[in-house]
Amino acid sequence: MIRRVAILLILPGQHPGVFPGIVLIRLVNKTIPMGAKKPFRLVGVDIRQNFIRLVGLSGGDFGYQIEMGVNLELQDAEISDEVIASAIKSTLRQASPKFKQAAVALSHTAIIFKEFQVPVELSRKEINKFLHFHFAECAKEYSAGDLGFDCQVTEAGNDSFRLQAVAVRRAHADKWVKLLLKAGLYSEILDIDIYAIERAIRLQLENVEGLAAVVNMDHGQVLIIVLDSKKIVYVHEDVFDIDAVVSIDKVLELFDTKLRLIYSALSQPIEVVVLGGEKALLPGLVDAVSDRFDLRVVLANPFMGMKVANTVSQGNIFQLAPLMLISCGLALRVRDADHN
Repeated sequence: MIRRVAILLILPGQHPGVFPGIVLIRLVNKTIPMGAKKPFRLVGVDIRQNFIRLVGLSGGDFGYQIEMGVNLELQDAEISDEVIASAIKSTLRQASPKFKQAAVALSHTAIIFKEFQVPVELSRKEINKFLHFHFAECAKEYSAGDLGFDCQVTEAGNDSFRLQAVAVRRAHADKWVKLLLKAGLYSEILDIDIYAIERAIRLQLENVEGLAAVVNMDHGQVLIIVLDSKKIVYVHEDVFDIDAVVSIDKVLELFDTKLRLIYSALSQPIEVVVLGGEKALLPGLVDAVSDRFDLRVVLANPFMGMKVANTVSQGNIFQLAPLMLISCGLALRVRDADHN
């Protein structure tokens, strides 16, 4: 038996069968018999200007199984939502038509994060009003009806609990909900990119006691997330000239700049660096970074410990692994989606 708890605050105007809430962590107060669940499927959809990445996982008492992993490169920077939806629909039809539920990530830069100390006697309705009031204060340019909320309890005491909450503009979230509907998918979960990466990499960091830096370099964008054993402690995002950073030497120059930023922001040294994104696939980069900066460096593998379905090429899926941090981190919500 396991115990789970959740507060889900749905965005207004949801589509039938769609749950466009920003669901961070599910720990809900209900008991679920471990032997009663059937495998459930969820596809994580990572959509950017240059690519679409899809990871489909099934989850049940047996653990996780990879049902699909696809990396679609987009050639035209002005591709429309209709073209993207059509590409996703076509890929799913060929790879695995069983997937109907999806998770997609919003950028952390589009999210308002707040923490509150809340009295334990507040009802769910009162918490909703409380969040509306406080987010309206810090986002005065939007009306309360323009924002959607979600929250999770991080610490609980006898008289109060700490609530970690997020807010996002409805229009920003609805964009992804509508796009996935065009692709024939229901958006079970809207997550946040940095939390998807954290979730995808935690198993690989199981034996790491200090700080771990995940460096995801993809198509001219670098996203760095530093984690301790419990949470994200540092986030940095920047762009780089994709045509200039094409060699290991150029990547090392970029690393030198970014590591200086990390060390200036944090007092604790980095124990391990995890490389993700398309630049991580440069032959010899892991050893080059390790030798240059005297660090333990590994390639990202969000599929660690998972089974692979017979319909999926095991060699191909693990070659793609460093690219799939966000899409796999989203698909790992499969057990959460099963109990929405």
